[in-house]
Amino acid sequence: MRSYEIEQYILACIVIKPSLINELYVDMSCFSDDYHKWLITFLKKAYDKFKRFDPVVLTNAIKDTNSKSKFILYFNELQELVAVPGSFYEYQEMLVDYKKENLIKLFFFLFLPSRRGAKRRISIYIILYSIIGGHFDNTFG
Repeated sequence: MRSYEIEQYILACIVIKPSLINELYVDMSCFSDDYHKWLITFLKKAYDKFKRFDPVVLTNAIKDTNSKSKFILYFNELQELVAVPGSFYEYQEMLVDYKKENLIKLFFFLFLPSRRGAKRRISIYIILYSIIGGHFDNTFG
């Protein structure tokens, strides 16, 4: 599952069970989609104020007409996702793991030019894996 999809499942859980917004422990930097970041911030403020997510009240809180339309469509899309609120923490862990894996890959490709030996790259990848964590795959083999 890609980052965007994991983020959608996290948001869908929050839409289904609004109180989960207070149990979101993932740092915003883990979210890759700017709209998702905005939506989480918006939903946090709305939950603090209304303690629920009434689509009409939420839509009225948005001033821009285009933003309202986008919100309504996306909010409905999130409600249709088959997300399981009981898996909320697992979705968050998946997002953090995804972010860690991408940071390791980025470091690997930025700082280890391909002219160096494969054994050295694999060794450094294993060291990074043990320090940062994440799922080991054979992407760098």
